Amino acid sequence: MTQFTAGGFTYSILDFLQKNEKSVTGREMVRRAMEMNAHFGRDHGEHLWSYQEEIPVALQDLLLVFTGWRVPYRSDDVNFLFFDKSLRLGRWVKGWSQLDVGEWGKHVRLVGFKE
Repeated sequence: MTQFTAGGFTYSILDFLQKNEKSVTGREMVRRAMEMNAHFGRDHGEHLWSYQEEIPVALQDLLLVFTGWRVPYRSDDVNFLFFDKSLRLGRWVKGWSQLDVGEWGKHVRLVGFKE
């Protein structure tokens, strides 16, 4: 688990995969996020995005998922932040993905608060 402070909040970056798992379905990821108290929504995602310069460089290869941040008209879409290296200066951007499309694996982490 990685912890860092951004905008006055201490965040925990949590791995939801169990030993020997390579990936899980989106619905299983959400279930585990709820168990881990890491089912964060829009307020948390927007806050972290607004303080993106404080996100550690070591996390730039990960998708940071906010399983509680859904598209109002498509509840199967979840929000995530990813570091876009293709931009001239590089920065964190917001993205959306459907829970039931593909698997959620080793490059994905949940965002929670420090316990």
